Amino acid sequence: MKTKILSLGVIIMTMFFSGSLMAQTEQPEFKPSGKVWGYAFGDFAYKAGSDTTITFGATEYAKMKKEESKFAFRRIYLGYDYKFAPKLTGKILLEGGDNVLTSDGKRTVFIKGAELEWKDLVPNSALYIGQSSTPTWSLIPEKIWAYRSAEKTITDARKLGKSNDFGVRLTGSFDKEGVLGYTIMFGNGTAEKVEFDKFKKVYGSLNASLLDKKLIIELYGDYEKSIRFDEEQPTTTFKAFLAYQTEKFTIGFEPVLQVQKKAKQHVEPDATHVLDAKPFGYTIFARGTLKKDKLSAFARFDAFSFDMDYEEGDDVDNPYDENFFLLGFDFTPHPNWHIMPNIWVNTYEDKRSDKTDRDPDVVPRLTFFFNLK
Repeated sequence: MKTKILSLGVIIMTMFFSGSLMAQTEQPEFKPSGKVWGYAFGDFAYKAGSDTTITFGATEYAKMKKEESKFAFRRIYLGYDYKFAPKLTGKILLEGGDNVLTSDGKRTVFIKGAELEWKDLVPNSALYIGQSSTPTWSLIPEKIWAYRSAEKTITDARKLGKSNDFGVRLTGSFDKEGVLGYTIMFGNGTAEKVEFDKFKKVYGSLNASLLDKKLIIELYGDYEKSIRFDEEQPTTTFKAFLAYQTEKFTIGFEPVLQVQKKAKQHVEPDATHVLDAKPFGYTIFARGTLKKDKLSAFARFDAFSFDMDYEEGDDVDNPYDENFFLLGFDFTPHPNWHIMPNIWVNTYEDKRSDKTDRDPDVVPRLTFFFNLK
């Protein structure tokens, strides 16, 4: 009898522990869900220094006149992510700001992104279909720079690429740890604008996260064709990115070169030639924590030439080499609130023999950033 009772007890205990183990390993049932998110940043900016006669250029304040001031939203994002299945997500993003206006000057929005993300269709990767981020700067350099609220990356600021495009993108890694990664993309090349020609743009990047992911390296390139001087001419962009990041500080370096085939006219007394143009620049930046979660600082220097191969007689829109300086502090009264006093400076050096001096653009700003999480 004792043996039977002992056997019954063993069976009951086995069933109990088996049931407990199954309960622990049982996964909760997936339920589709969505979330709204967004952020915004802007400034109070004052044009303390500027040339009084020359006001052209691609930078943020090139066209702003001396002693003008303004409160401005430079970006407003409102997004919605919906998870259809564990590996299938849809995303929509709207963008607004002071550069997105109705015909009567009121702020409005446009579709910045609309994409479908499919994870692990290719191992350790995600496939994006629709209007999504390009690898030009959005995926790595901008995130590590971390102060888009203060200034765009050099490739963005100098208009040598697009942050997003309508097409197909595959982003992932060659290993489960994410040490060696890649992105390939095929898109319209028109960013948010509708496509109206036969040309497409190809993007590609390789990246590595080394030394316990403190050292970040990326090599990037893209290629597309367009019509220039009534001929199909290619534009190729080459870019590298190198950064070292720790908990307390980050430093980075990013050079970019673009080759625009037959993009400018060279005028001589007896002939006009069509030549290549080669914009080139680099950026060096640093940011660091002065008081954890409360105060940080950031600094940056860019050097940029709209055409490395400029020669006397070239018919170009901008004959200047430009240098850019940025220095600021980041006060964080709340994890989602940032107040950033900073100084923004862009200088000019005329490449022509009959030089026209241009005073630097000097803009003290009080920048704010808030995140909706």
